[in-house]
Amino acid sequence: MVTPHLDAAEQAVVVGGYETQHWDDLALLPGARECVGIASRGRWAVVTSGTRPWLPPGWRGRLPAPEVLVTADDVTFGKPDPEPYRRAAAALGVPEAECIVVEDAPMGVLAAKRAGMTVLAVTTTHAVAALGDADLVFPGMTEVSGWLGAHAGDGPLSLDKT
Repeated sequence: MVTPHLDAAEQAVVVGGYETQHWDDLALLPGARECVGIASRGRWAVVTSGTRPWLPPGWRGRLPAPEVLVTADDVTFGKPDPEPYRRAAAALGVPEAECIVVEDAPMGVLAAKRAGMTVLAVTTTHAVAALGDADLVFPGMTEVSGWLGAHAGDGPLSLDKT
C-alpha cells in the first residue's frame, strides 16, 4: 500500500537475502536455546511466515533443526489462518489440542488459537495488549523456558496454566 511501485516478489527476495546474508549477526534471545532444548525432548516443529530459504538448515549450528518445518511456501493460507499450525500438527502426528505454541506475533497467536492449540506468547516484538488471545504471556524467552521446564517433567507438557 505504501510502495505500490515496488514488486512484492522482488522485495521478498531482497529482504530474504538480507536476513540470510546477515544471519551470523543475529543474536539468540536469552532462553531461546533452553526452549528448543525442552521442545527437542519430544516432537516439535517450527512454523514461520517466512519462506523456506529464510530459515537455514540446522539454523547454522546454533540450534538443532526442527523435526518439521512449515513455511509460507508450504501453505495456501498463512497466519492468522490456522492452516500452518494444523499442517505442523499433522506432520508431527500430534493432536492439535495437545500442541503448545510459543509465539511473538498477534497473527501467530490467533492462528494457533484457531487451530485449538495452547499458546504461550512472548513480548519480544509486541506489547502484552496485542498478544491478549494467548493463554499465557511472558516478558521473554527465559521465562518461557522456565515455565516449559517446570511443566515438562518426563512426559508430555502439562497444559495446567498455573
